[in-house]
Amino acid sequence: MSTLPTPTPVYVPASTRQSVVTDVDMSIFAMCRFMVKWAIAAIPAFIILWIVAFAAFAFIYAFLGLPSHLH
Repeated sequence: MSTLPTPTPVYVPASTRQSVVTDVDMSIFAMCRFMVKWAIAAIPAFIILWIVAFAAFAFIYAFLGLPSHLH
């Protein structure tokens, strides 16, 4: 009786691993709850983006000044 050699595991880098989602089983209420949480989570993100944009425009204004047609 011959035994087959044990295969050596092959390392696959994370950048080449792929997966496919074929189905998401969610009830309509779970999906609505998820979307409400998503919308609520977007509020702080919007505030942070607004602060970053304000800081960028303040930086530009501080070093370049207003364009002449806005004085």
